[in-house]
Amino acid sequence: MSSTKHVDFRICDIWIIQSMLKRANYLTANLRPLQGPLFCRSSEVLGRFLRAA
Repeated sequence: MSSTKHVDFRICDIWIIQSMLKRANYLTANLRPLQGPLFCRSSEVLGRFLRAA
């Protein structure tokens, strides 16, 4: 049985989380920060996402 939680993301973070989920084939266990200039930002978003999971 899975549970869901509400996580507030900023509008600019939605694209980042969508990109990470797509690259991970929509599996939470495979999520990794994006490469390049978005690495720091995507690491922060990923941290918030995983703490809520």
